[in-house]
Amino acid sequence: MTSFPKRAFIQVFKETAWDRGKLPHDYTFVVEEMKSRNIPVTTKDTDDILYDPLPLTRDDLVVGNFAWTRIALRQLGISMPVPPDYPVCLQHLLYRKVWQSTLGEMQQWIKKNVSKQVFIKPAADVKAFAAIIEPKEQMLDMLLLGLPGIPLLPANLSVHCAEVVNMISEYRIYIVDGKIRSVCQYRGPAPEENDYVKLDMNVVEQAVATLCSSDEGKHLKGCGVDFAVMKKEDGSLVTCLIEVNDGFSLGLYNGLSGKDYTDLLIARWHELMKTGK
Repeated sequence: MTSFPKRAFIQVFKETAWDRGKLPHDYTFVVEEMKSRNIPVTTKDTDDILYDPLPLTRDDLVVGNFAWTRIALRQLGISMPVPPDYPVCLQHLLYRKVWQSTLGEMQQWIKKNVSKQVFIKPAADVKAFAAIIEPKEQMLDMLLLGLPGIPLLPANLSVHCAEVVNMISEYRIYIVDGKIRSVCQYRGPAPEENDYVKLDMNVVEQAVATLCSSDEGKHLKGCGVDFAVMKKEDGSLVTCLIEVNDGFSLGLYNGLSGKDYTDLLIARWHELMKTGK
């Protein structure tokens, strides 16, 4: 790890067609870390790299959104990884029904189950649309019909579906090389509030160990695993798995240091660069 990366290419976003681009907040920490480690940094926006591809090698780090990542991996001859969302080895921690379907099938399912709510998100193309809860949000028909500002999506688009449950608080566990670097709460009552509930860290630590030693998760050298404290129908509380997030293009929540965030991005990208070797 000490010799990787040789260089870093980091995405910026254009505010207008004329400005030089704005560095996303999360990436400011990466730039600072790269400078402290004496690693050269180049910033580009997506338009730049479409017209003039990055001079990438497998010794370089690329930090950007999913579109940027897809372009960079394609240039290097590496396939986009399959999202790790719900690993089989951790399904005992879901505490809710989760299944795979398509947009078209779910449209029909909702018509037959009008009294039930279901969580729906893309299964493979993770940025095809933002996760929705139906029929509450009334978005599924719009996604399939295509309206101004909403792209038309195919009925056979693969999606993950899950029962809607009562998640009181939600946390992201940041992991680098199988070790927990930070536990960041991003939703729910704060520790100083009366209704605050804590994660069962014994469950979390065992889950992380199981994932990182499994065939499904051993390549996730940098990743985020989201957990929640869920209130079951009988009123009892349980620590449940929300989903597993791949480490590239992963966002930074309050509580994670710039160093740990950068280590996570480097660890995952370095592992991706070994693909096909």
